[in-house]
Amino acid sequence: RNLHTLTVTMTDRRSSVCSTSLLVDDDGPDEAPPSYSTVHATVVVDESPAPAEGGSSRKPTRQDLASSGGLASMAADQREQRERAEAAMQVPDVVAVAVPVGDIESRGVVRAVSMSSFPEPAPRRRKVDRGRCWTIVLILAALLLAVVAGLFVVMLAMDMGWFRGGESDGSTSDAFRVLSGSAYCHVSTSSDGRSCVTDGVGHHGNNEACTVEVLQTGLLSATEFQTESGYDYITIGGTRYQGTSGPSNLPVTAGTRFTWRSDYSVTSPGWTVCLEPPSAPSPPPLPPPPPLAPPQPSPPPSPAPPPSAFRIVSGSAYCHVSTSSDGRSCVTDGVGHHGNNEACTVEVLQTGLLSATEFQTESGYDYITIGGTRYQGTSGPSNLPVTAGTRFTWRSDYSVTSPGWTVCLEPPSAPSPPPLPPPPPLAPPQ
Repeated sequence: RNLHTLTVTMTDRRSSVCSTSLLVDDDGPDEAPPSYSTVHATVVVDESPAPAEGGSSRKPTRQDLASSGGLASMAADQREQRERAEAAMQVPDVVAVAVPVGDIESRGVVRAVSMSSFPEPAPRRRKVDRGRCWTIVLILAALLLAVVAGLFVVMLAMDMGWFRGGESDGSTSDAFRVLSGSAYCHVSTSSDGRSCVTDGVGHHGNNEACTVEVLQTGLLSATEFQTESGYDYITIGGTRYQGTSGPSNLPVTAGTRFTWRSDYSVTSPGWTVCLEPPSAPSPPPLPPPPPLAPPQPSPPPSPAPPPSAFRIVSGSAYCHVSTSSDGRSCVTDGVGHHGNNEACTVEVLQTGLLSATEFQTESGYDYITIGGTRYQGTSGPSNLPVTAGTRFTWRSDYSVTSPGWTVCLEPPSAPSPPPLPPPPPLAPPQ
């Protein structure tokens, strides 16, 4: 450890000069001079009165006091000094100052008692408000939770079909209207012309839900009904129909509503419910007929129409058998543009050649499949050989409709008759 002498010279308020020599401890090497940027000095201020110019600093005697006013003046001076001493004890005139080394000589202090050097104080770190940090974290977590909950509600609504009520997928007919869930319930027409509503072709799905309103008075009957008993059901007027027990000749009025629900597992072939109009009242009895005229010869009977070459196996609401202007048997998706989410299966009943007289669908999405080959866009089958029992299917997706298609069957050409035998040789002339 190295000791260095630091001499400090100061001037008090009475212009008296005093010097003091301090031993300063320096931890540096011996040959390096001490370097101090700041000196901390503890000083005591001496407030005793300075002696008068040219006067004596001798303590006044009792005689001097008596001559200058007596003991009373001395007692007053002693009382004043005691009060000043008590005030100094209550608020001592001891101050701690920190000044640069070069400025010590210019400070107006009386006597330096001790000095030491310290390094520059390190900057204070800003105190972190942990309460505010936790509040911000909680607010961000609440916002994230609200966003996740909103996304979940939107996904649930899309899955339940709440946003699909306006799709033009055949959700309204003269007897039924699908109020909600048109992705799961569809209006159709039975083979005998009745208006029906169904869950669709094939097995129904999980988590399906729809509400259907009856628009006419009549009798509800299920033409197909098979669901998971206890879990997937139709509710009409507070009664649940499930399993294989569907409604049969159930009277309903216009405005009646029923619902369909399926749970999250196990699917079944589903259901189809049709409306039978009420029986018309019996007409009044007819008046007696006029006397008969003499019988006229009956006209010859009209020739029976040729048997149809097609049979709709499923999806009769979307595919229909027709006859072309040249008398060929045809099958078509109907008049005008086809709809969305259509599906049907058609069986060919005769051997012949299939050709499309009209074909325009959305390529890649709406198509007819015959023998593993998809026909779509504007490329329909042409002179495609088929045999009795051949089946083909029609599918359309959930968007974009087109004019549709018509496919007709051309009977196979009759085989050419065998060649005639050669004529016999002519007899020789006689």
